[in-house]
Amino acid sequence: MSAIRPTQLTVEYETSPPLGLDTPRPVLGWQSVGEGYGLVQRGYRISVASNPERLTESPADMWDTGYVESDRSSGIAYRGKPLESGTRYYWRVRVWDGDRCASGWSAVHSWTTGLFRGEDWQASWIGNKAYAHPGPAPLLRKLFYLDDGRSVESAFLFATALGVYRIRINGKDAGDGRLTPGWSDYRSHVRYQTYDVKHLLQEDANAIGATLGSGWYAGHIASFGSGHYGNTPALLAQLVIRYSDGKLLRIVTDETWKAADGPIREADLIHGETYDARLLQAGWDGPEFEDRHWNNADVLPAYSGTLKADIQPPNRITEDIIPVSVKKAGDGRYIFDMGQNMVGHVLLKTKGPAGARIQLRFAEMLTGSGEFYTDNLRAAKQTDVYILRGEGEERYEPSFTIHGFRYVEMTGYSGTPQLDSILGRVVHSDMRRTAEIETSDPYVNKLAANIIWGQRGNFVSVPTDCPQRDERLGWTGDVQIFARTASYNMLTRNFYKSWLEDLRACQMSSGAIPDVVPDVDAFHDWVRTIGMKGHGTAGWGDAAVIVPWTMYLVYGDRTTLCESYDSMTKWMEYLAANSVNGLRPEEGYGDWLSVRANTPRDVLATAYYAYCAKVMGNIAAALDRTEDRDRYSRLFGEISAAFADAYISPDGKIKGDTQTAYVLALTMGLAPENLRQRMAGHLAADIISRGTHLSTGFLGVGYLLPVLSEHGHHELACRVLQQMDYPSWLYSIKHGATTIWERWDGWTEEAGFQDERMNSFNHYSLGSVGEWLYRYLLGIDLVESDPAFRTVRIQPRPGGTITRASGVFRSIHGDISVEWCIREGRFECSLRIPVNVNATVHLPGRLEDISESGYSILRSRMSEVSGMLCAESEQAGTTLRIGSGSYFFCVPWNECSAPR
Repeated sequence: MSAIRPTQLTVEYETSPPLGLDTPRPVLGWQSVGEGYGLVQRGYRISVASNPERLTESPADMWDTGYVESDRSSGIAYRGKPLESGTRYYWRVRVWDGDRCASGWSAVHSWTTGLFRGEDWQASWIGNKAYAHPGPAPLLRKLFYLDDGRSVESAFLFATALGVYRIRINGKDAGDGRLTPGWSDYRSHVRYQTYDVKHLLQEDANAIGATLGSGWYAGHIASFGSGHYGNTPALLAQLVIRYSDGKLLRIVTDETWKAADGPIREADLIHGETYDARLLQAGWDGPEFEDRHWNNADVLPAYSGTLKADIQPPNRITEDIIPVSVKKAGDGRYIFDMGQNMVGHVLLKTKGPAGARIQLRFAEMLTGSGEFYTDNLRAAKQTDVYILRGEGEERYEPSFTIHGFRYVEMTGYSGTPQLDSILGRVVHSDMRRTAEIETSDPYVNKLAANIIWGQRGNFVSVPTDCPQRDERLGWTGDVQIFARTASYNMLTRNFYKSWLEDLRACQMSSGAIPDVVPDVDAFHDWVRTIGMKGHGTAGWGDAAVIVPWTMYLVYGDRTTLCESYDSMTKWMEYLAANSVNGLRPEEGYGDWLSVRANTPRDVLATAYYAYCAKVMGNIAAALDRTEDRDRYSRLFGEISAAFADAYISPDGKIKGDTQTAYVLALTMGLAPENLRQRMAGHLAADIISRGTHLSTGFLGVGYLLPVLSEHGHHELACRVLQQMDYPSWLYSIKHGATTIWERWDGWTEEAGFQDERMNSFNHYSLGSVGEWLYRYLLGIDLVESDPAFRTVRIQPRPGGTITRASGVFRSIHGDISVEWCIREGRFECSLRIPVNVNATVHLPGRLEDISESGYSILRSRMSEVSGMLCAESEQAGTTLRIGSGSYFFCVPWNECSAPR
């Protein structure tokens, strides 16, 4: 019997069987599990078949790898027979352990293909030509019949919209997604969804019903108006039913569909939705409804872009939140406190006479007098209106809008609303959570939770800067600085892969990357009013290189590297064309929202130029592009030399003398080796001179604590983390924050609310400190030479007043868990390393003082039983190299043991 077995099968990194993949070579993966130490996979065999029965054939009819000698268990591209459109495929895997013993076969997993070719689409785009935003949301329906005497083998619905849509079959939702198909660069492509709807069909008569909204296509996404891509929402849908005898029935959107206005009188993503329940036509999406009084739908012009399968998890309702209080505010107004700044909408429950009008307004904060604070929303109304039908208890939740809020103001309610009159519904791209951390400091725990909430609130189809005001754009600088934290928190591979397709589509012919992705033409007109170009900005456009590299580091994702490679090289060419002798001129937004520190913009821009060259050398090496590797390595050397000559003095001072200038130089390999510690000392001195406060903005904040911990100032890093006074992470938490603020001074005791033009209370950029929490405080880090946490570095680092931390990171190879504490003069650390993963463990103390599960590691148990490969003692502690298994280490602890 094999000591290991395969489980958690994935297709394109997702454990749920994907629907509608239009890649001809999806990547497969799995985890191996087993009880024991030092367990590894020596080989595997994958079988793929067109139906489950053919999986038992040898070889399977689509692809059978036979035995493959390899320890790989992720990112394995399908290389079998060509896949057909709209077809489900089945697969399984077995593995061999280190002793060459084979496991049994895994459970059967599957995926369904989308529509590979343009000609596979026989549907037309339909809608209402007379639609004008904001206006009544069109209803579209089609009655159809199944053939008598034929059983249905499969039924897949392919659908998308220019705008947003909700589609139902026989009165039931085809899927649970919200605001589908999401936001994409409509000038290039729109994404379609695939639904398995066999279970929704019934004998004889059936009906499809769809509602259309403006969404990101024709509605407001910022303060610069609506209709950025087009003015008329349109639906494209194709239902393909396969009978058991092989006959196909296709129901497609065309001129035979019926159309009418519905109860949604207007809907806008940032302004809100108005719903008149008196206009609801009961059963309109069912087969018994009489639609003779409806008009025929308008066939609209064909879309000129590309249809692409949706690859990221849909926006879903992921949590319900009950308000914690409701208070009367006078004049018939009631204010609900959800207790959490959240993104989504509310479910309203009410009774009242027909025509009664209930208004719901949404805000993140209250003023000192308890009134709604909406100045920071700018032009965004964030208001929903429900007009009652007058028939007993009524329930309403919007379909085509989304709000960022903690507080809800209700007017027009008949009687006195109770806590259960509304229910908060959290909406975001439903990525799987992959990490947790908990420490002895409740404020740090709240910080970690706030970072998660900020990510949930701003990862809605694309990564946006904020969810409440009239902006909500995909600022690339925010994306790149937060990517590593985001990828600890959640499985982000397909979310970022989708966004990178938008980035590549938006890239300009010069190679410049827009400051926001997806790009909007009106944005460039707007941004010029503040004196910026809107593209090619240092620290923003560099997302083109940094984000794909992060996906490779975290997931071993070569596919995204390959897809992005040309785009990355074009960005590097743009940087070269806009540099002089290796230095980039002063431009851009700088270290956005730094505190009383002005990092010179040429220092920042040149640092990022060098860093991208360095990363490109690593990417070229990963893709076996030797010439490019050498070329980018030379380029990095040239830029770093020019940087040192221009900006670094002989005593290690850097131009600007700011915290961000030092952390960028040290992080990005620009500090001369003989000056690194001195430069780190200047950084530490600046922090101490400010009373242990940071001054970094968006671009420096994510690197600050890692640089301190890596350069002998870990204790100072912990003191900065735990700082309670302004400016600090915990200052906002002390004053009730439940998400990360955009500004350090979004609200202060002395000055109250800051600049209402730019004062979001739900941003994620300053939450990039989450990376440090996992990598340094908890101590789970990857090794770049063996990405995807195949080799993991474990180095817990106590500090400050934190005496305990525990957490887990769910890597694609399995769960890596760490729990450490300091008690009774001991440092205790429990680890769990998954099968097929090696760990380098750094512990304080001497080799001879360390025990594992009660045994000295100098005895035989570690070498003969637990799979320890070797151990080395150093002045700073001991390094162990171990394989999979569960471990409990104990080390004597005193002040001298603490990391420096």
